[in-house]
Amino acid sequence: MPAPPEYCSIKTIAEQLDCSVSTVESYTNRGLLPQPKKRGTLVRWKWSEVQEMMDGLAEVEQEPQDPILRAIHAS
Repeated sequence: MPAPPEYCSIKTIAEQLDCSVSTVESYTNRGLLPQPKKRGTLVRWKWSEVQEMMDGLAEVEQEPQDPILRAIHAS
């Protein structure tokens, strides 16, 4: 797969993350992905910001914040 452009459409983001467009929308609404930039009718995500948030999400998933989940993962 070729490298994505600096600013990507929702379809490109979904393809790069190997998920559906509705998942990208959900992740954006939940704050797991950055808000897109709007210019006129264009709506684009900055790919470097998406990568940063996905990398940060992987770190958060590795160490649960909930004490009950931490205890479950520790056992």
